[in-house]
Amino acid sequence: MFQLVHEIPGRLRLRAASLRRDPRAAGALAAQLRAMPGVLAAEVNPRTGSLLIRHDAAPGRAAALLSRFAPVPAPPAPIGRLAEAVMDRAVERLLTALVAALL
Repeated sequence: MFQLVHEIPGRLRLRAASLRRDPRAAGALAAQLRAMPGVLAAEVNPRTGSLLIRHDAAPGRAAALLSRFAPVPAPPAPIGRLAEAVMDRAVERLLTALVAALL
């Protein structure tokens, strides 16, 4: 799951544990972002799991980019830690499979 670390006009930084575990997938994600309209640069730091996106700061650009990283909605009722861990891992696998399919 991606977490917004900070946002300033023209720049977003997100962090995700899944980026640390798979540098190849992280690089593919950065390449995909670089191909998007308005994105000037996208860099991944596999050591920290940080994703830096520099964009043209057009109105709505940051919101459009952030919508790609929206968190998975929480279940309606609390679930146990084991179920949460299983869900987190499933999301990471889904992200990895999605990036691999886009290559």
